[in-house]
Amino acid sequence: MRPAARTWQKKLRILWLAFIDRRTPIVAKLLVLLALFYGLSPIDAIPDFLPFIGQLDDLGLLIFAIMTFLSMTQSVRQNLERTDVIDVQKYK
Repeated sequence: MRPAARTWQKKLRILWLAFIDRRTPIVAKLLVLLALFYGLSPIDAIPDFLPFIGQLDDLGLLIFAIMTFLSMTQSVRQNLERTDVIDVQKYK
């Protein structure tokens, strides 16, 4: 596997473990879940049939949710990285 792919795999594993970690605030978890639900639901604030503009509200909300999740889980993610729980070779 390429080093870049390993890096992305490690980062995604850290995000998943941070999401399921009990130290992660419920608000952060709910925000991500609600943003995903909103992006997948047929009900939108701006209809998706409008070219490009209809997808901007979905994208903007998803980016906001991810950035907020990242900021709220920074200490959890750093702790997971330090404890070396994320060694990709262990999970193969």
